[in-house]
Amino acid sequence: MGRFSQVSGKRDHGLVVSVRGSIGTWAEARAENTGWQISPNLFRIKPNRKRVDHSFFKFAFDEHIKRLVHRSVQSQALPALGAGDIKGMRLALPPLPEQRKIAEILRTWDEALEKLTAHRAAKVRRTSSLRQRLFEAEYASHMRLEHVLVSSGNAEIFAGTSIAPKFSYVYASKFMFDANGVAVWPALAVNYTTKTQYLFRINKGAHDLSNNAAVNKFVPKKERPVPFENMVFIGDGSTDISCFSRVKDQGGLSIAVYKPRAKGTHGKADAYSADGRVHCVVFEEAKVDALKRDWKQFSELKRSVQLRYQETVDVREFEPKIQKLLDDHVVAMPAETIIEVVNINDPDALKAVVEETGVSEASRADRIASATRRAITEKMDEDPTFYKQFSELLEETIRAYREKRLSEREYLNSVVDLASKVARKDRGRDVPESIRGDEDAQAFFGILDGQLKTEGDELVAGDDAAAIAQQIIDIIKSHLIVDIWSNEVAQNNLRNAIDDYFFDVLRDEKGVELPVEVLDELELKIMDLARARFAA
Repeated sequence: MGRFSQVSGKRDHGLVVSVRGSIGTWAEARAENTGWQISPNLFRIKPNRKRVDHSFFKFAFDEHIKRLVHRSVQSQALPALGAGDIKGMRLALPPLPEQRKIAEILRTWDEALEKLTAHRAAKVRRTSSLRQRLFEAEYASHMRLEHVLVSSGNAEIFAGTSIAPKFSYVYASKFMFDANGVAVWPALAVNYTTKTQYLFRINKGAHDLSNNAAVNKFVPKKERPVPFENMVFIGDGSTDISCFSRVKDQGGLSIAVYKPRAKGTHGKADAYSADGRVHCVVFEEAKVDALKRDWKQFSELKRSVQLRYQETVDVREFEPKIQKLLDDHVVAMPAETIIEVVNINDPDALKAVVEETGVSEASRADRIASATRRAITEKMDEDPTFYKQFSELLEETIRAYREKRLSEREYLNSVVDLASKVARKDRGRDVPESIRGDEDAQAFFGILDGQLKTEGDELVAGDDAAAIAQQIIDIIKSHLIVDIWSNEVAQNNLRNAIDDYFFDVLRDEKGVELPVEVLDELELKIMDLARARFAA
């Protein structure tokens, strides 16, 4: 979209807008641009100067043209605007003095946004510089930087890498060796359930692994050698999730990284960010460039008030001017609900949306799809298997409509069907008799079913998986205490009890195969689901 520049003292020649190709792009017209249609792709718009302030018109026109472009993109295979679209524009025009004041307010916001953009660019430069010089000796006089490895990988392999000497401590899985240097037995196993222990060892300076009392000893925060808020935790896999959350919750910085060409790693890293487990994800350069372009476009939207308040840029110099303009010229009217949120749990409400008149079937379908997506997002943690299934079905339905594989009527019918199934928790199949009517057990059954196999490589039967789900719930309930989800020791006790059940009962007594990668993933899901369903 065009830039919101102020008009100079030169004569106003109006605006030129592109109606094909770079649809919606506009710029100031020049003196040689005469007539209303400059070319098949360019139209010229010149408002009446006696009734319309030019600066106000640019702001109002930009908002209007965005809506036209959005409508065209949604409804046409080759988006374009016609003469009727341009000539049919209807802009609300307050009195000329008020137009000037509104334009002045918006220009002030523009100045703040420009300063915000410059601030962000400077922040990127500072971050880049720090990243390049982080290992340089010149920082030694200002801070003491230590690198510590906390890994489920093998310590002996890491010891042979070129970066090993840079690390002050290494907490990783180790072997026990005989007199000939042959590995004979695991000496130390590190997984996601134990990784957080080493964070506390770093935090308290308790690096002697033979001294368990030191890590459990109470140490006032002010006396801890490495406060959590000074930690930067960088991880690349599911075994790092508990550390991501711990460091982030305690005021440190959590960063997820991934191998750009490894299948599935990008999606996992994005999920960590979406779930609020990490502050950021390190992307490929191409994606960084795309994000920069998106930010530039987004920063030009005039109604991004919330974003502006959340930024850390200092806009105090603009506040008095903005406040005075608002106090003098803007009157706030009572809030009015324009569109009611659809309650998908109310069949009558769904029916009312379906039967609405004056709006297209696609528009009605979009409203129901949006409400369904919101309900799925809000409930996802409480039953991830069920809601993920319907999230994927919903996105596929929306994609099919946009790719013209569904008509508007089919699109509407499909999203109504999905919304109804989400509302009534229709799993699309029968669940074992023992857990019917038990929402908790069905949720845990969802993450266990199809994941457990016997020694003969046969899937554990549904009834048996349901019984396992109920027994896991009993273990969780027996360990629930007040504030368990902020008590790391209590959580570890629960994890250990689940570990014992998996190994002592399922593996040793029932002959269920439990590969480490399957067990780690299941325990992670079980803990997350327990946190969502059993507040304490």
